[in-house]
Amino acid sequence: MRIAQLSSLIFCHISAADSFILFWERKVRTNQLPKLNVSNVELLILSACQTAVGNNLGLSGSALSAGVKTVLASLWSVSDAGTALLMMKFYSNYVDASSKSAEV
Repeated sequence: MRIAQLSSLIFCHISAADSFILFWERKVRTNQLPKLNVSNVELLILSACQTAVGNNLGLSGSALSAGVKTVLASLWSVSDAGTALLMMKFYSNYVDASSKSAEV
């Protein structure tokens, strides 16, 4: 299974056109996601704050529209320390899970 986790700087706005992910010095806007060939990604984890907020579920909705099969995203602000603990727990259980529904 191909999994991608984005915990880099993610800027989500009410307008999907204004939202982007900052990879080092390159901005990737939500409308550019289809160009990244994400259709073979089974699970995309957007562990930054409010990645499911905005029109059409924000950045997470754009990822789904681009072809990502499953997206785990946040509706609220999250702390770095809390997110780190959550992700460690998630991945420790994910390895032992037998289906998508059990993983989440």
